[in-house]
Parts: sequence; C-alpha cells; structure tokens
Amino acid sequence: MDKIFNAILQVFILLIIGILVNIVIGETVNEGYFIETTINVIPIKEDTGFQIQNHCILGSERFSSNNLSIYLRQMDYTSHKPIHIDGDEEFILEAENEGWPGSGTMDSPYIIEGYEIDASSVHGIWIENTRVYFIIRNCIIRGGGFYNDGVYLNSVQNGRIENTVSYNNDRGIHLFRSSNNILFGNEANDNYYVGFYIYSSSNNILNGNIANDNRWSGFYVDVSSYNVLTNNTADGNQYGFYVSSSRNSVLDNNRAAGDFGFYLISTSNSVLTNNVVSSTGDGIYFSDGIYLKDSWENILTNNRVCNSNEGIHLDSSSNNFLTNNMASYNTRGFYLYRSSSNVLTNNTIDNNLIGVYIRYQSSENTIANNKVSKNRQHGVYLILSSNNTLTLNYIQNNVDNGIYLDSYSNNNEIYYNNIIGNHWNAYIVQSFRNKWYGNYWDDWIGIGPKIIHGRIKIFNITVPWFNFDWHPARDPWRGDLVV
Repeated sequence: MDKIFNAILQVFILLIIGILVNIVIGETVNEGYFIETTINVIPIKEDTGFQIQNHCILGSERFSSNNLSIYLRQMDYTSHKPIHIDGDEEFILEAENEGWPGSGTMDSPYIIEGYEIDASSVHGIWIENTRVYFIIRNCIIRGGGFYNDGVYLNSVQNGRIENTVSYNNDRGIHLFRSSNNILFGNEANDNYYVGFYIYSSSNNILNGNIANDNRWSGFYVDVSSYNVLTNNTADGNQYGFYVSSSRNSVLDNNRAAGDFGFYLISTSNSVLTNNVVSSTGDGIYFSDGIYLKDSWENILTNNRVCNSNEGIHLDSSSNNFLTNNMASYNTRGFYLYRSSSNVLTNNTIDNNLIGVYIRYQSSENTIANNKVSKNRQHGVYLILSSNNTLTLNYIQNNVDNGIYLDSYSNNNEIYYNNIIGNHWNAYIVQSFRNKWYGNYWDDWIGIGPKIIHGRIKIFNITVPWFNFDWHPARDPWRGDLVV
C-alpha cells in the first residue's frame, strides 16, 4: 500500500507541476507551445506532423515537438562578439554599455536579443554567478566545435533562454550549478556532444525545445533534481533523453526518435508520462525506447514506444510503477532483467516479437490488468525468474505461447487471467512449484482441471511435464484489479 500511495502522490505532484509550468511560461498555443502573440512570427521548419499507424509513428517520419513547429521572430541578426558576464555588478555594467533594455528585476529583466555569435574562440554567451533576471532570445550561436558551448550558464538563477538556435558547438545550451531557469522554444542541433546539458542543477524548466542530430544526446540531465522537461523533441541523437544520477525529474509529453529514446541510470522518484518513442529506421530495430538502469521508485505512465529493440527495459531496477503505457512493434515490448518488485498494470502490449520478457533473477514483480496480444512469439515469457505474480491479464492471439515458463522459473503465481486464442495457451520447461488457479482458458474441456503441458530433463532425458489449474474459470474475467 505504501508503494501505491507514493505512486499516487507523485502523479498528483506531476499535475501540480504541469499547472505551474503553464502559469510560469505564458500563453498556450494549441497543445502546449507558448509564444508571444504580439509579434510577427514565421516558421523555421515546415510542419508536416507525424503519421500514426496502429498507434505507432511510422519509422520513416521525423517529427517536430508536440506535432507543431517552433517559431522565431522575423528579424535581422546583428553579428556580435562572444559575451562573458561574471556577477550581477558586471551584468549591470554590460547592460549599460550594450544598451540592453531592462533593469534586472522579475518585472523588467535584461534582454539580450538578436545576436549572431561565432563561438569558435570561447563560449558564445557565458554568464556566471548571477541572480539578476534576464532573457536571452532570438539569437544564433554557432561554431564552438569540440571545446566551446553555445550558451553556458554557471551558478546562475532567474535566467530565461528562448527562441535561440545553437549549432556546431560542443554543447548547445549548458546549465551548470544553476537553478530556477527556463529554456523555451530553442533549437540545439548538430552539436559535437549534447544539445541541452543540465549538470548539478535544480528546479529548471525546459519546454518546447528541439535537439536533433547531436553526436551523443539530445537532452542530458546529470546529478540534478527537480527539473521539468516537457514538450521537447529529440531526433537522430544516440540518446534522446539521458538522465543520470538524478531524482525527482519530470519528463512529460516529449518525443524521441533514433537509438535510445529515454535512458535513465541511477535515477529515482522521477515521472515519465505521455512521451512517444519511435525509431527512424524504416522498420530496422535500433536500441531501447525507454531504458531504466539501476533505477528505483520511478513512475512511467501513458508513454508510447514503437519500432525499438526493447520497448520499455528495466535493468537491475526495482520498485518502479508502469501503468497505461503502450509498446508495439518492438522486439520485446517490456523487458525486465534482474529487476524486482516492479508493478506493470493496464499496459497495452501488442505486435512485438515477445510481449513481456522477464529474465534472470527478476522476482516479486506484479503483472496485472495488461492486454498482451498478437505478439509474434510469446505473450509473457519468464526465464530464470521466480516469485512473480501474473493476474487479470488478457493474454490472447499470440502466435506461439500465451505464457511460457522456462529454465527454473519457479514459485510464480498465475491466476484470474484470460488466456485465449494462442497456439499454446501456456507451456512450461524445467520450471517447478508454480501455482495456476482461476484462469479462463478457451481450450479447457469444461470438466476437471486444466492441464498445462511442458517438459523437463532428467539425466539428459526429456520427459513430459504437467502443471494443473485446478479451478479454471468457466467465463472470462471482466473488470480491473486494484493493485
């Protein structure tokens, strides 16, 4: 009950944060973009949207964030040397010398605007040790190469970067030991390391940004806490969103395509919701859609993962709550490896090679209320995994086995499931002491127990092996289980 209470509490916190994001950033446009409505704007990317087929983005389609385009003010850019500011007093002097409007307060921030900056010699815009309020907007920063960042904020609070393009730098936009900043509507593409890098920073908001074709990661959050990433797009990077050694992050309504969509390592108490991941490989399987490594107590809800290798992959991770996600057209829809005490509920898992794959010392997981169907091999496959619970799932029309227990997958409880229309509804290999009861089987003869076929080896001799569901259900189960 404590785990479920904490999960509900985190979802509630996410909703509050979402409301605050809308209040802080400004006026909404369609599904969540925010732009100034008093200026003339032009699109800098053609918005063709993305196509959905069988709940999946087609692999050949690149997509823009939130199915919309980022807009920049129509203006001429002024060539400017790199900017370096250290401290509030220096900011005040620089603003006077440059003629930047504003006074550095919340109501009247300094505005740095309309510059095109060559960052080949030093970071393009480098601000450190400040608390004054400022906005960087409508700038182009390029050419930093392997060494310099487009925008670098070090120990900065109260900054806002918007509608700025940063490309061919080491990091497009870099926050280090910085908090309470907003990054909105920026593009960081074709950078040598990452598009957006958040390191040792907290309470920042990244909304409506695009990070495409960076050599390593589109968005990288490292050793940071309480950051919100929403309505962002990462396409063509090795990692779309990489979160490491961080806690209490919120990733909401983002889009990722390419290799790894979302990669979380040593991360806890974070929420991933309403995100979409798809490969761009015309059906060629790439890496994982959402990958959690050594991570715990995270919530994944309402995410959609298609055309990946592993749709949602938990590796050595525990006490995570995965609900209402969709995994389709992957090699494996959900893959748990050495992961325990996770809850998978109300997910849709279809048209993968294997629907749910639970492997090697994965135990105490609860798989409940999921729809597992039309997978090309097995619906649910356990190997070397024990003490898991499968209940009230719809496991149907999988090509090989509905449920497959393999190689010492022992002491699992399988009850109150609907197991229908699979080639073999269930099969067991070298697995013992599993409990089957109250399942609905469409191939049960209606009298006596349901016989579950399998095989074991004794002294290298393969012999038939059977389990029994002693009280099979006469009618399919309906309704949901409260986990």
